[in-house]
Amino acid sequence: MFPVHDGIKRTLVAFIDILVITLRYYYVILMSCLRMIHMITVALISCTILFVSVLTEGENQLVPRLDKQFYKFWWNEELTLLKGIACDADKVWKASGKPRSGPFLPIDSAVG
Repeated sequence: MFPVHDGIKRTLVAFIDILVITLRYYYVILMSCLRMIHMITVALISCTILFVSVLTEGENQLVPRLDKQFYKFWWNEELTLLKGIACDADKVWKASGKPRSGPFLPIDSAVG
């Protein structure tokens, strides 16, 4: 009846067929890329876990574990008492608003 209309319809159907084929092709490529990205992610996570375990094992075997007091061989009971006094004085100073002068500080150390 309308030959021009039939030609447009055939052209549109052909275009849709080509579009579907092309989209399926790109879908296959996209899915392949996503699988590769997943495999790369899994490989990176595995390498990271392996790297951390190697470092941890090396540390466990090579870094000596010593008592905390080993590094403070010079520390004694007198220094413990002096540290306690200093900490108490610091708490009093902070509780009084951290004054820069007054009865909390000696005259020669007052900031002026």
